[in-house]
Amino acid sequence: MSLLFNRAPLLLVLDEPTSAQDLKQQHRMLAPARSLCHQRGYAVIAVLHDLNHVLRYCDHCVLMKEGWLSAQGKPGDVLTQDTIEAHWEYRPQLVGHMESIPVFV
Repeated sequence: MSLLFNRAPLLLVLDEPTSAQDLKQQHRMLAPARSLCHQRGYAVIAVLHDLNHVLRYCDHCVLMKEGWLSAQGKPGDVLTQDTIEAHWEYRPQLVGHMESIPVFV
């Protein structure tokens, strides 16, 4: 991963980078990607299925359903209990906040 970051791409595409990773590795992958955006102005496009990761690490999110755009915007505005329920037919439980970011299960 460090070799990838040292090559200075303007766009980094991550396709399910946290898949099959333990919690430590998931955050070790996403935190540097977020830093690249904020500190060096890189664009990062990531396919993520963990909504809590989207809420914590992303500045913008896009929801896709059956190949179509169903919602987009700031993660905190898009990923609400109502939107999640409408999109996935499952009402998540809000279990708290971490650094003012909602945490769902």
